[in-house]
Amino acid sequence: MASELSIRQLLACLDVSVFDPAMEPALKKAGDIEAEQEKENTDSFHTVPLLVVMAFAASLCFYGLKAYPFAAGLPLFVFCRMALQKTTSALKRFFLRTYFFCGFFLLIKGLFDISPVLTTALLFVFLVCSLFKPAGRWQKAVLSVSFFFCMSFLCRNILFLGMSLFSIAGTIAFLFPLKNTGGRITETVFTVFPLLLVLAGDILSVSTGMPRIRGEWMMALTLAVEALLPLFALWRDTEVNERFLFLTGAVALFLCGSFVSVGIEGCCVLFLIAFFINSTALAKTAMILIACFLATLVLSLPVSLFSAAVVCVVTGGAFEFLRYRSGRFAAKKE
Repeated sequence: MASELSIRQLLACLDVSVFDPAMEPALKKAGDIEAEQEKENTDSFHTVPLLVVMAFAASLCFYGLKAYPFAAGLPLFVFCRMALQKTTSALKRFFLRTYFFCGFFLLIKGLFDISPVLTTALLFVFLVCSLFKPAGRWQKAVLSVSFFFCMSFLCRNILFLGMSLFSIAGTIAFLFPLKNTGGRITETVFTVFPLLLVLAGDILSVSTGMPRIRGEWMMALTLAVEALLPLFALWRDTEVNERFLFLTGAVALFLCGSFVSVGIEGCCVLFLIAFFINSTALAKTAMILIACFLATLVLSLPVSLFSAAVVCVVTGGAFEFLRYRSGRFAAKKE
């Protein structure tokens, strides 16, 4: 067509005779937002494997240039930002984004060395501003990760308190989302990254024999509270026995986090959130993490490597049998 149809003309073609002219700007804005989000979603570099490759490459560049945060970071940040606005080649954009992230992280490191509190406060302001923009997933992801790690370094003496605050903030944002905030990038970072730090600590403890950081009970208690948050959202639609089951489950999760593994408890809560908001990606993430936590838990037991392998195989078989029976039950119910 030579020109695009207006919303009024489109509704006329659909034989819609009643239309309030005051609604046209709002519908136009909603259409523009949806088109912009769809354009981001169709970007070939939103696939998870390429994101991992890009993050790994940016981390290597950052490690090699970390001695020159401003001398290397500022040119990379400015040049790559300008080049990204002018190029449409997928391959070029991949490399430009990689070096752009590297430059951004170098600048953050340089500013953090000068004033950690001011740098973290600036990141928080930029992050809050980005939440109210419908597009810009890359900006939300980079700002969320940067703010998370800056806060983690600031709270390294009380690490589990900081991770607990991030975790509960992400859960609240998932279950009770604010209006006019786009995407779930920030919520995902705030809920998943604390579990990744716990997993990294478990791996270090198993591989090097380092003692575990004290304070896990704090995060275990926070995760138990998070497990109760869906109950508040569904309070009017639940009965007394269902509320009792929620409370019992929260107590069981707290005991699991305190005496078994806080990571497994966190994965169970993450899966509960994924079920509540109907997020398949979050549920898959929880399943992958719980497999990693179970492996580190078995390897930390005072048994031989062969016995640990047997336990892993038996556990995997039990989970597969449970999955099979659940699938059969769901099919029979339908």
